[in-house]
Amino acid sequence: MIRRLVLFFILTLTGHILAQSTDKSFKPSGKPIVQVFGTAAYDFENNTYGYSLGRAHLGFQYQFDKKWSAKIIH
Repeated sequence: MIRRLVLFFILTLTGHILAQSTDKSFKPSGKPIVQVFGTAAYDFENNTYGYSLGRAHLGFQYQFDKKWSAKIIH
């Protein structure tokens, strides 16, 4: 009786794990990454303002599967 119960649980878990690995609802996808860093300043005494761009990062992110992804940023 116990052996049958253990066998039932092992087969149930194995079927559950295999069902998860064959999930076809996931589609690999990618998207661009754009990060722009800037500063803004206002001078109250002279009533002037200024804005400057310090640096920008461009890259790409890709999701290969549910657990593995990669990013390339330059």
